[in-house]
Amino acid sequence: MQSFFGVTPPSVHQMVVTLEKRGLISRIPGQARSIQVLVPVDELPPLEAPKEKTGNTYVRMSRTQKEALRKEIWKMFVDEPD
Repeated sequence: MQSFFGVTPPSVHQMVVTLEKRGLISRIPGQARSIQVLVPVDELPPLEAPKEKTGNTYVRMSRTQKEALRKEIWKMFVDEPD
């Protein structure tokens, strides 16, 4: 999350805490890598960069596409729940 959003470790921690408070994830405090996503798969935005396979190479998504994806995911953290 830190690398994807370009934020600091404390910001990542706050994101995790917020997601947990909203019931979007669960985790075991003090246990590394214990996050479980509680949102149904069909309600999640696409999280993988779109890749177009050409032989053994992949075409990376553009900056515009990456920024749009970041904004969509960021909304999950900052929008108020319905």
